[in-house]
Amino acid sequence: MNKIAVFDLDGTLVDSVADIHASLDRTITGLGLPGFSRAEVTAMIGDGVRALITKALAARGQPFDEATLDRFMTDYGAESTAQTRPFEGIPAVLDALAAAGWRMAVCTNKPEAAARDLLEQLGLADRFAAL
Repeated sequence: MNKIAVFDLDGTLVDSVADIHASLDRTITGLGLPGFSRAEVTAMIGDGVRALITKALAARGQPFDEATLDRFMTDYGAESTAQTRPFEGIPAVLDALAAAGWRMAVCTNKPEAAARDLLEQLGLADRFAAL
């Protein structure tokens, strides 16, 4: 029997809130709007980047804007691993699962290129058979 484990990325394998928060604040303050607290950003994360930008703009009384989404993605792409790290023990758990014959994959609503880049920069990409 094949043993397969599928993991979420943000908030499960990696603690990425700090970088998402920083990029969101740079994006929003670049529009002349006030930034957010960490708690506010954490509450907005989880439904994908389009939803994040929609929620952030709505919280500042603004409609969704594709250019703002693009601005966030450019900023986040350049800074996605400034503070993001695997949660404590995750690399060891992944190694143990691989040694026990598990094939692993990541299922995320993060855009594929951003997710691949993040996994590569954190040295986790080679542990997963699929993204």
